[in-house]
Amino acid sequence: YILQVSNLCGIDLDTVLVDISGQPPVPSLGPDTSVCEGAQFILTSNVDAITSQTWQDGSIGAQYVVTKPGIYSVLQTNRCGEGRDSVEINFIDLPDAFDIGPDTTLCPGQSFIIHAPSTVLDILWQDGSTQSTILANEAITYILQLSNSCGTAKDSLRVSFDMNVPVVDLDDEIPWCSGDTILLDATQSVTAAYQWNTGAITPSITVFNPGPYEVNVATNCAETNGNVIVIPVDDCGPDFYIPNIISPNGDNVNDIFSLNTGANI
Repeated sequence: YILQVSNLCGIDLDTVLVDISGQPPVPSLGPDTSVCEGAQFILTSNVDAITSQTWQDGSIGAQYVVTKPGIYSVLQTNRCGEGRDSVEINFIDLPDAFDIGPDTTLCPGQSFIIHAPSTVLDILWQDGSTQSTILANEAITYILQLSNSCGTAKDSLRVSFDMNVPVVDLDDEIPWCSGDTILLDATQSVTAAYQWNTGAITPSITVFNPGPYEVNVATNCAETNGNVIVIPVDDCGPDFYIPNIISPNGDNVNDIFSLNTGANI
């Protein structure tokens, strides 16, 4: 563009070059985004030579490294105007470790409910169910998986059943002569609690007197009783006794057919 100015004394002029080009910037940071905990997310905003830009924290680089959730924005400016864009970045937590309980031993017929933690995570049990609870009524390992788009956490619980049933094998009657000592043995091959009618709580007792003797044997899930009568006899003869019953079942109680003899034999 040229402007000429004149009067009676002369002429003067000046020129200016006007370049019509470019347009206001239109930055784009993309859609709001969720990223996984611990991940690094980079925002990129490229500009041309005549455009400057500033991030929300005052930095001016072409890239911005996001390390925590929030709203991030960039302002771009050139001779034609300015433009701004923002994006919200959320971080998704990885599933935390959890505990559905200790391994459990049940008695036959028992069951219990295993509860998943209160969560917004996806639930998956070992049988494919997705409910918040599962009935534990089998001798298996129950496995719970909690997951989201960023990862998976698991815990397991083993269920078993105590099938140990105590067996007490005492003779119905045992003859007794004066001075005899008789061992009554209800020992079990598994852990058990013993209660004799004498007050003893040992697996076996030694009796010195005739009379009825009773023992209660209890395991975690079952119990049984055994009874024997020690009978005094008048004819003690050669002072020995032959049992009329044995129980050779490998429980170390009354397994062997043998003579019971007194001190004089």
